[in-house]
Amino acid sequence: MPTTNKEREIRIAQRRVEGFAQEFGEAHHNLARHAAFPLVLTPDLLYQIWANFVPEAPWTAIAHVLLSRLCRQVGYEMYEMDIADRNLLLRELKEEFGQERFDELGEFLFDYVAQRLTDDDADTQDLREAQEWTALAYTKPGEAARELAQRLSEKVQQEDMGEVLRLASLVDTLAEPLVEGGFEPLLIYANGLNSLICGDLNCAKIQLELFNKQQYQVEIAGVNLDILTAYKLVDPTTFTDITRIAKILVVHEDPALRNLILRFLNKQGYLVEAAEDGKTSLSIFEQFDPDLVILDVNLPDVTGFNLCQEMQSRNGVFVIMLTKLSDEADKIRGFSKGADDYITIPFSLQELEARVKAVLRRERIISYALS
Repeated sequence: MPTTNKEREIRIAQRRVEGFAQEFGEAHHNLARHAAFPLVLTPDLLYQIWANFVPEAPWTAIAHVLLSRLCRQVGYEMYEMDIADRNLLLRELKEEFGQERFDELGEFLFDYVAQRLTDDDADTQDLREAQEWTALAYTKPGEAARELAQRLSEKVQQEDMGEVLRLASLVDTLAEPLVEGGFEPLLIYANGLNSLICGDLNCAKIQLELFNKQQYQVEIAGVNLDILTAYKLVDPTTFTDITRIAKILVVHEDPALRNLILRFLNKQGYLVEAAEDGKTSLSIFEQFDPDLVILDVNLPDVTGFNLCQEMQSRNGVFVIMLTKLSDEADKIRGFSKGADDYITIPFSLQELEARVKAVLRRERIISYALS
């Protein structure tokens, strides 16, 4: 079986950590475990960690950690660890000392940033905030998830793409404690935002569609995040007049045709659900709230004409009727029940796509696709 990127990263991290321990000894290794707790290290911060938690190590261990392959310099006297190295060291720390040591380090880090990171410039504020969220993630993940979700929601609404990218990256860095705390949806949401802004629209669609069953909203630690609003972060030159992604419900008794339409429309970037009969379709309809229904005239438990009328009475949804009947009287009957368009089987997928786009343009602007 091929090795995944994550497995490769973990294996490299293990080699680095083992190499460091073999070169410098267990006391240095223990300091490195503690040094992994803050998101960003400085010589002064690591000195304080050494003095408060690992005084048995020689003071030269501070320089050995910072200048080793475990750390990389990211600014003037600022260092950080690779995520895989950091997570491995923190797992070792927890196995050795338990959650109590995380709680002690969290309290220490809160006190440290309150005393040392007091400047009002934006970079210092961002660093202070990131260190505080790191301490929360490992000690009170629910609070960290709530604050991060609230801030992400605010920045998405403000369309502040730079800040959204920073926050999404921070969530990814803190993925391990957040997932362990039961907040994996926050990681999925953040990764979807990151993919959107970086232009990987297919990946973003796959990630954000994981929330389909929650009415395109996800609740994270009491904060409601609107999934579709996230798409407004995309460069408007990519999608003309985009407001949100169209939701389409396909209702047809033939599984082969139903799945063909579903896969095709999914590939075009729509959010699609499917049903085989009237009862199932009405249940999905209430939860999914589609913009368009592609509806078979002949269903096993109800006629498509009556179902069309029922659905339109609820929210005025657009309806395209599918039928093998080409008689003009049947088409007139469908239009009289509220159908917006009629497609006779057999049809080409290109014709279906064109008719879907035409219908969705009639009253409100909805994005056609994500590709």
